[in-house]
Amino acid sequence: MSAPDFSAAEFTLQQAAYWLGAEMARPSYIWRPKVYRDGHQWCALLGDNITEGVAGFGNSPEMACAAFDKAWNEHAA
Repeated sequence: MSAPDFSAAEFTLQQAAYWLGAEMARPSYIWRPKVYRDGHQWCALLGDNITEGVAGFGNSPEMACAAFDKAWNEHAA
């Protein structure tokens, strides 16, 4: 009897680990901005207000966090 081939499962686990690492490196994951509904959109805000802090807006919490990540990276550059 031959040993089972786990290469596909190993590859899947490697992909999952890579994805998880990338998600955990996002500014919205690291800094945990406040995410709340603002009118018809969602806002992800780190700071006391939009003018002094870093903010991102979107049609969903995920889109607001993606916009926050972009704003954070532009602010840091």
